[in-house]
Parts: sequence; C-alpha cells; structure tokens
Amino acid sequence: MIGRTFDSIGLDLNCGAYLGKYTEGAVKAGLVNESAIDRAISNNFATLMRLGFFDGDPSKQHYGKLGPKDVCTPTNQELAREAARQGIVLLKNSQGSLPLSPTAIKSLAVIGSNANTTLTMIGNYEGQQQLLVTEIASISKGPVILVIMSRGGMDVQFAKDIDKITSILWVGYPGEAGGAAIMDVIFGYYNPSGRLPMSWYPQSYTKNIQMTNMNMRPNPFTGYPGRTYRFYTGPTIYTFGHGLSYTAFNHHLVQATKLVSIPLANNHVCHSSNCKSIDVVDEQSCRNLNFNIHLRVRNTGKISGGQTVFLFLSPPKVHNSP
Repeated sequence: MIGRTFDSIGLDLNCGAYLGKYTEGAVKAGLVNESAIDRAISNNFATLMRLGFFDGDPSKQHYGKLGPKDVCTPTNQELAREAARQGIVLLKNSQGSLPLSPTAIKSLAVIGSNANTTLTMIGNYEGQQQLLVTEIASISKGPVILVIMSRGGMDVQFAKDIDKITSILWVGYPGEAGGAAIMDVIFGYYNPSGRLPMSWYPQSYTKNIQMTNMNMRPNPFTGYPGRTYRFYTGPTIYTFGHGLSYTAFNHHLVQATKLVSIPLANNHVCHSSNCKSIDVVDEQSCRNLNFNIHLRVRNTGKISGGQTVFLFLSPPKVHNSP
C-alpha cells in the first residue's frame, strides 16, 4: 500500500491577496521594514526586465513562439523523469522491503486524498494525513510504503516507529513525470541515490524557534536552538544528507591533506580582539591553497547505483564557527 502525506507549504503561483495582506500586517507589527520590501520589489522587477517582460509583444520576442511542441519532446519528457528519479530520497527500508518485484506482487492499493492527481506533483498547500496513514498501517495485511510529497521536512517519527510502515520515500514535488519516477524506484527500475538537503526536526523544534527569527546560531540565553545541521545540535527525525540505497558502497580514502593553513596578509584588518579572523573577500589569503583529495568508492552490492560523497570542512574555532 502507498500512503501520501503533505506539509502545509508548497508552490502556488496564484497567492491572491495573501501576500499583500500579510506583508502589510508584518510591517504594522514591526516585524519587517518597509525599505526591505521596496528592495525586494525592485529586485523582482529588475529580474523581469532582464527576462524581457516589458519589451513589447511576448510572441515577437526570442522565446515568444515556444509552445508544447518544443517542450513535450521525448527527450525533455525523459529529462523530467530522470530529474524526479534523482531527487527521490529513500528514508526508511526495513527488512529490504523495497524494491517490490513486478512479477511477484499480487495486489497494490494507492491510498490518499491525492492518490490520483497531477497538481500536487507541482506543489500545493494540503494538510501535517498522519491519522489516515496510521489507520491504514493498523489494518493493512501487507507492508505499507509511505510516499511523502512536501517542500521540506516534517515530523514523521510516528511513521518511522511503525513496523508495518516498512518503507518511507520523500519525493519532494517531483513534477510532471513524478508518478513514473516513483514507480521506477518502488519496482526497482531505478536505484534511489538522493540525499536530504536539510535536517528534519521533531515538532517540538517549532516551539523554540520563531518564523521571524532567521539567525543561524543558537542563543543559550533565550533557548533558541539555531538553524541548519551546522548549528542545531538537538534531536532530529532524519539528518542532513540521509538517504538509503538498494545496494551498498565501500569508501576508501586514498590521500587527503590533513591541515590547510591560511596565512593572514600583512595588511589584513582584524575583526576580533585576538586577530584570528580572516577577510574572505581578500583573494590573496586563499591563493595557491588548492589541495587534492583522492577517494575510492566501490559498489559492493548486486544492484547498480550512484553514490553522493560529502566533504565537510572544520575551520578553526573563530567566532564559534561550526
């Protein structure tokens, strides 16, 4: 069985009066300066100008005569399908329940309020379906595959803990070929290799962080936990970079530089009392500091697939850098 759940943030190009209403409210509440809005609008119109939106009849412009015949080509359709496949992240796959065998599977139910829709593939504002997924898992005779379409992370600890939900896929908003891409992964025609671009936090995280506070670093005096995997050290549902595969990979570090020293220029301006900061706009500070890393990655499983390798940088502890 396949259940789908959605978060409350999506892509909706027709916002109606929403933007103006809540922007005005934010200004009156002192949450945002009007000058910041003016700057954002100016940047928006500058982009529209560069794209030729004010250059007369659009049909007479360079791209004005493009239509479905130019977009819906077999090559472009396959590109959409491949992009969707690469973006799918396998979060959970207990007991190797995926991929399903297309010859052995006898019955499959696709359940959910958006089980037969294409609009949601692009983005929506549908609502947190936890009750539905939980009830399906409680009565299902077979394993449940949970397919999550969402812009970002959400608290899915309940699904992570339910044994009957053997697999969880996060597909984002996979676009026009998303349905085919999901099928490719579920039935093993494509080995998932996507990784989470952000950490997924528990619901309690929202109680300690305000939507209007964009600070990255935590504040121990206010209890603010900080944002992103670089600063937040609290509990997570799934961490940044998480993503499973149908095969296994072996990594072997062949060669790497252990320490990179960045000297300060003679005319460097200190930004702290102990003068350990560096000016990142000073090109002289980073010149000739290239170094090589040799890493051998081998697929040790029985299914072909891709592997994304992460490289993390640990700078000196200057200004509590992560």
